[in-house]
Amino acid sequence: MSFTGTGVRWIVAKGPMLGKANIYLDGVFLGQVDLYSPTLEFRVSLERFGLMPGTHSLVIEVSGAKNTAASGYIVDLDALEVFP
Repeated sequence: MSFTGTGVRWIVAKGPMLGKANIYLDGVFLGQVDLYSPTLEFRVSLERFGLMPGTHSLVIEVSGAKNTAASGYIVDLDALEVFP
């Protein structure tokens, strides 16, 4: 996703069937996020602020990896919020 702003928030659920996602911002790998939780959790926010004003790219990639306790590899995306 391309966006113009100084911050972005990924609103996501965590749960027993969710896997891991690789996160890239402007082509730079920020890390892998484990979305596993033994119970469902809604409206979890993962965010990055303080970006230089301008156009940016955010990639949320299904990694194909999962927590050993997870039953699946799903990566959830409920919403993305962009901040000017």
